[in-house]
Amino acid sequence: MNRTKVSVLDIAKGLVNNEFVYYYQPKISMITGKLCGSEALLRWPGSDGSLRTPANFVPLAETTTLITDIAIAMFPKLMEDMADIRKADESLQLSFNLSARDFESSEIVDSIGDAIRSNQLDPKLFQVELTETAIILNDNPLFRKRLYSLHEMGIGLGMDDFGSGYSSINMLSKWPFTTVKIDQELVQSTQTSAKSRTIVANSINLAHQLGMNIVAEGIESADLYDYLVNTGCTEGQGYWLGRPMPLPNYLDFIHKEHRWSRVPIGLIYLAKLEHLRWMRLVTDEIISSALDTEHTHEKVLTAELDPTRCALGHWYYGLGQEFKGYGAFDSLEAPHSHLHHVAAQLGNAVQQKVPHDRILALLHELSRQSNIVLALLQDLENDARFAKLRQGGSPSGLSDSASSDLLS
Repeated sequence: MNRTKVSVLDIAKGLVNNEFVYYYQPKISMITGKLCGSEALLRWPGSDGSLRTPANFVPLAETTTLITDIAIAMFPKLMEDMADIRKADESLQLSFNLSARDFESSEIVDSIGDAIRSNQLDPKLFQVELTETAIILNDNPLFRKRLYSLHEMGIGLGMDDFGSGYSSINMLSKWPFTTVKIDQELVQSTQTSAKSRTIVANSINLAHQLGMNIVAEGIESADLYDYLVNTGCTEGQGYWLGRPMPLPNYLDFIHKEHRWSRVPIGLIYLAKLEHLRWMRLVTDEIISSALDTEHTHEKVLTAELDPTRCALGHWYYGLGQEFKGYGAFDSLEAPHSHLHHVAAQLGNAVQQKVPHDRILALLHELSRQSNIVLALLQDLENDARFAKLRQGGSPSGLSDSASSDLLS
């Protein structure tokens, strides 16, 4: 068989003869600088020693039910491989690709659920990746139902090739995605295109606001990795981090305990943006309600008043804990909590219709506390940049570029 041209019969024979295998491409956490999982990529070894990628046979298989036959036949193999991976590291996640055609029957969803339950595995360790284009072109209502069934099991859903389709943002609002995977061509073009940097930076910012994980694919250099860390990306994969490899090689990769740069400066900048959005919402709602003398307001503020649950608090008690031990980070909790206390006071003051000068005084106090929070976040960013330089990381001028991309 030619490695670039195969027939439906060739694919069917390959399936019967158990010729398909999985290769694993490492995914790296840009928060911890450690391996966090992998993507299972289908490969088809040829008798001539060649290795066919999905581009050589999946489009043809998708014209028939063979694509689903492959997925169902290979999932037990995925479970076997996952058992070996868990022996090496129980925390590692595994993503795998499905075609929109796989959801034309309930068989694939049932097979996945049965396999995870029978192997007593945590569904949160798995993620299904689907391309945006495949979703747009599928108008079968059962597709949505079956996709939601995976989501309800606890399996993550990743939008693959984000930024390469028709209406990515619209898709995020309509489907239960937990991860955005930025298209590799878009990622790589950030090195030469200011527009691409703006698109990537704002896509990362949007995903954070939606509480989603962000994976960048196609990382092929240290400079690109550093740019994405400084822009706030949470995970990455690409040839510079690790090529797709057979299971034995991946297990060796796990045991070698590679370590990459781990100072997520970009997340600090995103935390500042989230705080500024919260401040704008609070001040707008307070002033609007205070000036509205014709109505009684049962609830003045829609902004989150719990300092542990607002966007900044979510970062501080979550991903931000990577900065624990930095003086500025450790000093942030008290003024941030007081800021929310003042916001609650403002809401009560407006409800009680106290004089405007009292409300204005509280707004001034809110601004003072906000300035303290922002100053500490800036101090933390400066400290983190120097820490990265001391670790031997790239100069953090890239962070300035990421910041300007988000603001443009």
